[in-house]
Amino acid sequence: MKVETSRDQEFLEIDGKIYSNMGMRSLTKRLSLAPVGAYKVVYLENIDRMTGAAANALLKTLEEPLPGRLIIASVSHTGTLLDTIRSRALIVPFVPLSPDELHRQLQQIYPEVGSADINFACSFSLGAW
Repeated sequence: MKVETSRDQEFLEIDGKIYSNMGMRSLTKRLSLAPVGAYKVVYLENIDRMTGAAANALLKTLEEPLPGRLIIASVSHTGTLLDTIRSRALIVPFVPLSPDELHRQLQQIYPEVGSADINFACSFSLGAW
């Protein structure tokens, strides 16, 4: 889910799978429907970029959570989130990989890529996978 603008594509293709790209109000409606399995899981990308209206819609969903619903969200910096959203979240920080570890993993996954290109990718990524 991308929530920063309402002008994005309606659907996103990631690794050959199609995902719906909806606004927070549509998402809230969808979450109110019963889950097919044990849980209904939603992933929201870059919630620190939400508009004020989208943040308030998310906050309402977080204040009155339904059973069997799991919302996973990503942010660049937790400090940019509304305090009311941050207070209702379990924050799991991801630590950047060391340059050596990132280089070693990239070499294992992409043995055909030259060392100079891997070095460039490592320096460009700042430790983010």
